Amino acid sequence: MMRIDLPAPIKSGESYSFSVVWYYPITDRSQFFLSREGYEHFPDDNNNVYLIAHWFPRMCVFDDVEGWNTLPYLGPSEFYLEYGDFDVNITAPASHIVVCGGELLNEAEVLTPSQLSRMAQAKKSDKTVMIRTEAEVTDPASRPAGATLTWHFKINNARDVAWASSKSFIWDAAKMNLPSGKTSLAMSAYPAESSGQKGWSRATEYTKGSIENYSKRWFEYPYPAAVNVASNVGGMEYPGIVFCGAKAEKDDLFGVTDHEFGHTWFPMIVGSNERKYGWMDEGFNTFINTLADDDFNNGEYKAPPANMANIAGYLFGERTEGIMLTPDAMKEQNIGLALYYKPGIGLEILRNEILGPDRFDYAF
Repeated sequence: MMRIDLPAPIKSGESYSFSVVWYYPITDRSQFFLSREGYEHFPDDNNNVYLIAHWFPRMCVFDDVEGWNTLPYLGPSEFYLEYGDFDVNITAPASHIVVCGGELLNEAEVLTPSQLSRMAQAKKSDKTVMIRTEAEVTDPASRPAGATLTWHFKINNARDVAWASSKSFIWDAAKMNLPSGKTSLAMSAYPAESSGQKGWSRATEYTKGSIENYSKRWFEYPYPAAVNVASNVGGMEYPGIVFCGAKAEKDDLFGVTDHEFGHTWFPMIVGSNERKYGWMDEGFNTFINTLADDDFNNGEYKAPPANMANIAGYLFGERTEGIMLTPDAMKEQNIGLALYYKPGIGLEILRNEILGPDRFDYAF
């Protein structure tokens, strides 16, 4: 935590600007169990996939009820963040593909002519278009010449920004159709080890299906792009970009993709306090994921209905804790149940057994 004492109070309508110089060491993720960023090493081709998150100083939330949120980040409780506009310039080796939550503003400076043409095609295509193929990854001509390139991204009204970079990214994209008539761009970036129709070659299809579905059901997706990145982060969400397991396949890959992009709605759009109430994002998200399983591709990954009688003892066993506990104060063994499963099941019962889908969905 750092506090800045201003030379004079800020009056209504005024602003105060300050700059901070900081350094961020990029660590090997495999060394830290709870790390949500860093890099993953792929020994087969001596390549790193860099996952850069929680990498810059940011404002504490000034909560309407509780004032400044200065609760420290300890791990289990996640991120209560303020909204802002992010203008990001990332200078990386020219051999790298860089993806970021937000819109790429200087495509012509960082893509080859063929990649520019493919990107233009992807923005109009409901089917996945390859921007950089697996065969092109080892071809130096698939990247512009030079030592470094600077990628320029912008994302507005977001609560965070994260990005990823690698020389070995396969890159594909497709258009997402939003209810208002606007479009957004679904993309995936993944190494050759993750490629294939059982794996990440369908990741953009999953991203598109998830975001189009939630936009239709609840509230329109607010960002110009959504990027799914293969990594050794099992699953972590940021505005416009998520990190998912590089080894995930089929229903597991759809499930983690849908869950992490589901966080766009809970908590990112709603803005709940994850530091204190983890169930408000994980539980609500777990619930909407059950509907997505039914909706995607005519129920391709639809799960069998849960037997409520059989799981009652599990939900209310002697070792369980209340969902209103802050996650930092909860036994680790109870986090999955109290934050994800129990509130998700509760909302399913409320929708399917008590209110009915029509009433529930309208209220939700």
